[in-house]
Amino acid sequence: MKLFLASSLDKTVPLILKAFGQSIRGGKVVFVANAADNYKGDKGWVESDRKAFESLGCKIENMDLREIDQGQFRDTLKGADIIHYLLPQLLSSGSR
Repeated sequence: MKLFLASSLDKTVPLILKAFGQSIRGGKVVFVANAADNYKGDKGWVESDRKAFESLGCKIENMDLREIDQGQFRDTLKGADIIHYLLPQLLSSGSR
């Protein structure tokens, strides 16, 4: 397993391709956009990150941590190749 940490995906696509190679194409991304829930400003960065994954040929599965139980959470992650989330939101949701 490889771990790639980034704060802005749209600016790090070349680095992701270097780290993961072509194996990222067709991969399933669990996209947790709850990081933007309490953000008051422009949330365009969420859509930019989503589009960056799509440009890599990834399949996106959206996950809302406010609407998912622990069983669904685990089942969804089992089939994921990539998980895109913000850790504080995950911890506060109780889904760990």
